[in-house]
Amino acid sequence: MLSTEGRMIGLKRDTVVVVPFQQTWADLYKNAELELLRLLKQEIQFVEHVGSTAIKEIVSKPIIDIAVAIESYDKLDRIRRILLQNEFEDRGKKVGGYLFLKRRGDLTTHHIHFVIGSGKKWRDYIFFKNKLNADFKLREQYSKLKQNLAKKYANNRGDYTKAKNEFISQVLLSGKHLQFMKDKKLEIGVIGGSEKRDIQIVEYDKRWVAKFQKHAKIIKDALGNVALEVEHIGSTAVPNLAAKPIIDMLLEVSDSGDESKYLKELQTAGYQLRVREPDFREHRMFRTTQKDVHIHVLSKGSSEIDRYLAFRNRLKLNETDRKAYETIKRKLAASGWEDMNEYANAKTQIIERIIAAGFDSLG
Repeated sequence: MLSTEGRMIGLKRDTVVVVPFQQTWADLYKNAELELLRLLKQEIQFVEHVGSTAIKEIVSKPIIDIAVAIESYDKLDRIRRILLQNEFEDRGKKVGGYLFLKRRGDLTTHHIHFVIGSGKKWRDYIFFKNKLNADFKLREQYSKLKQNLAKKYANNRGDYTKAKNEFISQVLLSGKHLQFMKDKKLEIGVIGGSEKRDIQIVEYDKRWVAKFQKHAKIIKDALGNVALEVEHIGSTAVPNLAAKPIIDMLLEVSDSGDESKYLKELQTAGYQLRVREPDFREHRMFRTTQKDVHIHVLSKGSSEIDRYLAFRNRLKLNETDRKAYETIKRKLAASGWEDMNEYANAKTQIIERIIAAGFDSLG
């Protein structure tokens, strides 16, 4: 069961009530995310908090919306069986995906939307959330609209939802993410193509911390308030763990899909854009010309940030997992790889296990 005790959460079917933003909604989402990962970790790609409860400072129906990315709908039969066994309700196919509900008595508390991870619906969910979180005026407009519509359609959720569609469509149409597939000048994926690099695992070096701190200062000086957080992640952030001598960094910004806020600044500071992934949480990756620092850019609130930190923190605290991960890395590094991404993909199974253990340890 997903815990909802003591929280402002849930509505009766077809009713519409909007309430002020609640900090506890993030906790309710996290509990639900952990449950979904526990039940479905072999079947799903990503989980993301979406909808109005994921947008700061706006009113919302007290129902947690969750988008779950899957590779194809071929997995849906197994997903359905698992969820029905765990008290989720199947609401069937909806526009752009499939919907499941979680209830507490006669109250709906969670909407879980299953969509294709490489599809437009997933991109729309992420873009809309990031856009409003980064734009106060849009948040204010949307909040006022929802308050007015909630009064007008208090007992007709279908009409309430339809009446919001024009606003949502306009936000999505304004999105630069719609140009990614149209503008052939903008390269998607690995910029410059794959490259063969020697993969060497070396003993932990205390100087890696100072190197991270040096580049964190460069980034903060270049971006100012645009850089919300800068974290040291990956193996070089874990004491006593052997690693490739490449510093992995996490740069958190309001909207990683809006490159106008950071692209030129990072390039001027000496970093090259290496990866652009609009379909993967608007992830970007920059690196130094020496290829010894990787900067992963993600939007504030992205669940991928939680995954990076859960992985790092688990390795710091658990010697067994740390040794197991080092053993796998040394074994894989001894093999020949045409591209570093192939090496990274080969580690997926143990990384996912460690991330799951990290989340489990949080309770």
